[in-house]
Amino acid sequence: MHPNGMEQQHFAHANSLRQAFPDLVPQKPFCADWLSDGLKIRGKNSALKHRHIQLNSPTTFRWMPHDIDRPGAYFAHWDANVPEPNFIAINPQNGHAHCAVLLTTPIARHSAARIKPLRFYAAVERGIARRIDADRQYSGLICKNPLHADWRVEWRRAEPYTLHELADWLFPKDMRPDAGVDTTFGVGRNCSVFDDLRRIAYRTVRAFKRDGTLELFQAQLERAALGMNTQFPQALPFSEVYAISKSVARWTWRHFSEAQFAQLQSLRGARRSAQMWAGHVSREKTKPWRAEGISRTTWYRRRKKGAPG
Repeated sequence: MHPNGMEQQHFAHANSLRQAFPDLVPQKPFCADWLSDGLKIRGKNSALKHRHIQLNSPTTFRWMPHDIDRPGAYFAHWDANVPEPNFIAINPQNGHAHCAVLLTTPIARHSAARIKPLRFYAAVERGIARRIDADRQYSGLICKNPLHADWRVEWRRAEPYTLHELADWLFPKDMRPDAGVDTTFGVGRNCSVFDDLRRIAYRTVRAFKRDGTLELFQAQLERAALGMNTQFPQALPFSEVYAISKSVARWTWRHFSEAQFAQLQSLRGARRSAQMWAGHVSREKTKPWRAEGISRTTWYRRRKKGAPG
């Protein structure tokens, strides 16, 4: 029986993403046939012949992959009432799968990246993982290659998603942060290292600018980041820790100086002062001495001596 016109149109539309897939992975991705043999970096054409391939580049998240490490992965998104992935690659021997969502706008994670979009990406990633019961310890570095014949692959949607479109299907409890470092998985680890490392960088960069070099500054941040990484139940790959350290070091080195630090301290002081005096009404405006029928000088003198009134 031949598929009807609507089914043919859907197949052709979804298949367009399959054709575009080689243009949507890094130029020199990690790849492997058997993960136990280790990962290797190869040119794209060679990497696309392997069973597993890296989806995201070191500088951006174009894809949001998940590992559904259990039988019945094929139905996971429908059962959880969340958007279906752009593709799902299933192991026909056990029913486990990798799936991935393609994003309309890649999320930057390089030296000029803003942390807010990265946190949003991490929240949506957590939310979908919780709803579909995906493996939270999956690093996302390597994925079943949807072009490889060993997997049963469905290309379910050709159009990419926005993060807001995905988030509309999730509840706040789905996207809530992990309870602590010892339960932090996925891109939440990147955000945690990024945030903590920035605080260290802000405190120490001036000393290195006076008596050190950018290389020494970056090396110190790398050591700190590696220490943070050991706290996670599933550590980030060293390449990601190195990329975060390099990003924070170079951005901070370019943007922080003695003058900028003094300006920042001044702004913080003004902010604290504003918070302290919020809601305060000046006595010069209320003029309580008039209500007591005394002069301003007498009123302040009595106040100074501790007199009531």
